[in-house]
Amino acid sequence: MKNICLWFFFSFVFLNVSNESLFSAFVEQRRQEDQVIGPKEISLDSLMNISSKKNRVAVLKTMTQKQLLQLIQAGEKYVAEENNEGEVTPVGIDEIKRELRFALSRLNRWEKIKQRSAGVASVAMLGGGAYLLVAERQRAAAEKQRAAAERAEAERQRAERAAEAERAEAERQRAERQKAAEEKQARTDDARNAVFQNSDALGWRIADFLPQHHQGIFAGTSTAANTSVNKAQRDKIHITNLKQFFDISKEKYPSVTEITLICKFTRATSSTLEVFFFILKQMPSIKKLNLKWNNFGPDSAQPLADALRKLKQLTTLHLGENNFGPEGAQYLAHPLRKLKQLTTLHLGENNFGPEGARHLADALHNLSNLTTLDLGFNDFGPEGAQHLADALRDLRNLTTLDLAVNNFGPDRAQRLAHALGNLPNLTTLHLGGNNFGPDSAQPLAHALRKLKQLTTLHLGGNNFGPGGPQNLAHALRNLPNLKTLYLAGNAFGPNGAQHLAHALDKLPNLTTLDLGLNNFGFGPNGAQHLAHALRKLPNLTGLGLIMNYFGPNDAQPLADALRNLRNLTLLDLGGNDFVREDIDKIRAVLPRTCASRF
Repeated sequence: MKNICLWFFFSFVFLNVSNESLFSAFVEQRRQEDQVIGPKEISLDSLMNISSKKNRVAVLKTMTQKQLLQLIQAGEKYVAEENNEGEVTPVGIDEIKRELRFALSRLNRWEKIKQRSAGVASVAMLGGGAYLLVAERQRAAAEKQRAAAERAEAERQRAERAAEAERAEAERQRAERQKAAEEKQARTDDARNAVFQNSDALGWRIADFLPQHHQGIFAGTSTAANTSVNKAQRDKIHITNLKQFFDISKEKYPSVTEITLICKFTRATSSTLEVFFFILKQMPSIKKLNLKWNNFGPDSAQPLADALRKLKQLTTLHLGENNFGPEGAQYLAHPLRKLKQLTTLHLGENNFGPEGARHLADALHNLSNLTTLDLGFNDFGPEGAQHLADALRDLRNLTTLDLAVNNFGPDRAQRLAHALGNLPNLTTLHLGGNNFGPDSAQPLAHALRKLKQLTTLHLGGNNFGPGGPQNLAHALRNLPNLKTLYLAGNAFGPNGAQHLAHALDKLPNLTTLDLGLNNFGFGPNGAQHLAHALRKLPNLTGLGLIMNYFGPNDAQPLADALRNLRNLTLLDLGGNDFVREDIDKIRAVLPRTCASRF
């Protein structure tokens, strides 16, 4: 039995060695038959650049299983990373991958032959190789999945960067447009100021409620404040800073009747203002108090209200442009009820809003002696219009009323118009920039017919539209004393020029007329109708016709009309479509003393 086992052992070894020799000889013979060329190790890129399939197969036969697996892995990574973009090779990656797999399978078959002849040990080695191949394939698959995830993340980041760049570009373009608009407006303002530097006395605040790029020549400034420095009298104090006021107040003027304090945008401390208001209480003889442009803010409204309670002789009070807000209106309304001697009250540009209008209306009911009331630029809105309409019925002595730029809108226009019709003594009325709309023209016109004492009327920036002139024309014919008329920014259109022409015939005393931004030039006869009316206004000194789309065909009728206006000192035709010949034609007929802009 022992001899038999030894015989089997030596036979197994002999057969294994013999098979190994036979296998080696077989491989060597196949290599010689296939005429192997090239190195035994080669990269994937070099393999792709071998154009002959026979040569590639010969090269692959020289490689081991590990080398073939590395090339297969490199091929998978080559596809996963998309390295073939923009590269040109004689052989595609797909064909190379097929040849690699075929070479590996053939090598595996050879290994199987060798392993079968080697017995149980060879079989174990073959199983281990298969396990390694499966593990390698699993690792390659995981690597491919990871590469795909990285590629997706890179794509997402690329999209985010593109979106951010797009947002940055949009913001840059917006900033450039805004800067260009500001520079253009600055140039326009400089040119206007250079030409019309002496025009302040002509106009009021039409520019404040028109769009900035539509500002015309009639942008005059208020002259209510005297800003003289170091001017002190026994009964009047005109100062521009709180230190001057404190120095003068030490002398204890018991008979001071007028104080003008204008510290525009002064950032005074609360304690300093508290001292100022305390001293103000010690001057009960004050009759005129001007505190405009001091930017007191809501916090100063209450101490100011406490001081006003002591100034019972006040007849003139100017608190405009102090940004009191709705809260400030509530505090100021209480002392205002007691100031029954007031004849002039300025509360414009304080941002009171609808709530402030309600508080102020309660106070105005008691101020029946008022002759001048300024409530412009407070954004009262439709609700505020209703409150003010109720209060205006008790102010029948008013001669000047400013309600400009309060965004009343069309909703309460009829109620407000009814209240205005009960103020027969009005000589100056400012209703510009309230966006009344087309439907409000008729009730406003009905109220204007009753105001026969009017000398100044501002209705600009209300978007009355083409139907507005027909209604307003009936009212204007009944205002023979009118000297200043602002109707800019109402989009009347060419037909509106005809209706206005019939009304302007009845206003021979007009000295200032602004009809800009009304689109008269949109029709063929707009300029002709307007020119016909201008011939009947020999006393005109200021005329604004900006942005009416007048063209070359309108130059001649306008020139014929302007030839008769020998008193004209200011003419604004900016923003129209005149050519150089048209401008020269119009300037030729103007008086030498007339400043003009085109």
